[in-house]
Amino acid sequence: MSSPFPYPRPYWKGYSREQDQKLVLKLFYGITIRDKQTGRDRHQYLSDDSPEEREGRQALCRLLSNNHADPEILAALCCALTGRLGRRLGFKNQRKGKRDAAADFQVALHVEGLRRAGWKNEAAVEQAMEDFGLSRKAVFEARKRVRHKSPWLKS
Repeated sequence: MSSPFPYPRPYWKGYSREQDQKLVLKLFYGITIRDKQTGRDRHQYLSDDSPEEREGRQALCRLLSNNHADPEILAALCCALTGRLGRRLGFKNQRKGKRDAAADFQVALHVEGLRRAGWKNEAAVEQAMEDFGLSRKAVFEARKRVRHKSPWLKS
């Protein structure tokens, strides 16, 4: 795969690409277990929302975020999305009554983008108020919720 970067980007600090690939393959394909009584092999998948499954999902995110995923992992991801594996990857809506995190994130990124473009904080907030039709309080609350969930986004 060609990359617009002149040098390959290093993998995530503190993590091994090879170990992450093993975790992701275990997430998609499970492990093979031999039944001692019958001698037959069977697949055992990771339990839903188990620490191992969460670790596998995080490993998948790391691999995909830096374009480090092998074609085998991308194929497994496609199969999981279409249900052609023993497991199916699905998307669920959040429970009603929860704030829309994507909307909060959009407002926070908009304000941060304006600030990085040289706007003063108050001017950026006012522009977001106008662009999204929000009150000043709503813009600050959205930014606060994003800061709480994503501390790496300093806004």
